[in-house]
Order: sequence, then structure tokens, then C-alpha cells
Amino acid sequence: PWLALAGQSVRALAEAAVAEGFEVLAADLFGDADTRRVARGWRRLGDPAGARFDAAVLHALLRDVAAAGAVGWLAGGGFEAQAGLLDAGGSLLPLLGTAPADQRRLRDAAAAFAALAAAELPHPEVAWQRPADAGQWLVKTLRGCGGEQVRGWRAGESALPPGHFTQRRVDGVPMSATFVADGRQAELLGFNR
Repeated sequence: PWLALAGQSVRALAEAAVAEGFEVLAADLFGDADTRRVARGWRRLGDPAGARFDAAVLHALLRDVAAAGAVGWLAGGGFEAQAGLLDAGGSLLPLLGTAPADQRRLRDAAAAFAALAAAELPHPEVAWQRPADAGQWLVKTLRGCGGEQVRGWRAGESALPPGHFTQRRVDGVPMSATFVADGRQAELLGFNR
């Protein structure tokens, strides 16, 4: 069976899919040798410098793989900031994994921090407007992914840019957890530092 893979870098997805017996057509920003070695074909999904995907390339990939009888496509990293492409792609070939509506819900920072607070889980303080004190703050975009465009609050800034929020800087090692879940249970895959 055929499977399409798209994302910023799909090497790990391609290797896993091929190990499970799929023929893979891959599209990402880099096209490293390992991805090209395991995939039956590769396409550049966009400009690596801008980390934005080209909708026309994605649509052509999905049409081609659908014509070959693909079972569906997987969206890798980078679509968090471009959920509209998930909707459009899903109309061409079934999207496997997290649904676009769930991606949008996961990207709702205000709801996420409210849920953390309601569950009494510790997290750095956030603000939705210019910080009132001179503490150390990070400025984060609501459209970023993978830490892109996170920067420090600059002294003298008069307003928070549209589509951004601030989060108090906390000393320590930045970390995240990678997991898969189905709405009832979750399996921890590992930690990133």
C-alpha cells in the first residue's frame, strides 16, 4: 500500500512507514539522503528558510498518491501552524492521525493554559498583553511551531504584536514529551531536551 508523508522533515516517518511495509512518497523541506533512500519519491514542500509549506506542492503530491491507490497521508511537524492545509489535503486524500479540528483545539494557547491552571499543573505565567513589570518575558507567536520565532521581550516595546502572547522566562533546560494518544489512553515515546 501507498502512503504520503508531508512535514518539515519526514525522515523518521518515512523510515517507520517503510518498515511497516508501505510504499512512501515524501514531501518535506530538506530531502536529506536518508529520506530519499527509503521513499519511492520525494518533493520539496516549501522553502526551508521560511519554514512554510507550498499548498500547490502538497496538493499535487496528494493527488498523485491518491491516483496510485494510497490509503491516506500523514502530516508531520510544521502543520501545527498551517492547519488550513490539513483541511484542504484531507479533501484530496484521507488524513491519518490528528484531525484538523483537534489540531486547532491543541493550538488554542488560551484554552491550553486555562486547562493547565484548572488541573493545578504548574506552568510559567502567561500574559495576553504587554507585560506590566520588568521581569524576564518571552514573546511567542500563536502560529509558530518547534520554537520558531520565540524571542525575548525587548525593553522599550510599547505593544505586543498581534497574534502573540508573552510567557515568563524560567531558568532550566527546555524540555518536551513526545507521545501518541487516542482520546482514551496515551503512550509516552520519549523526552526531548
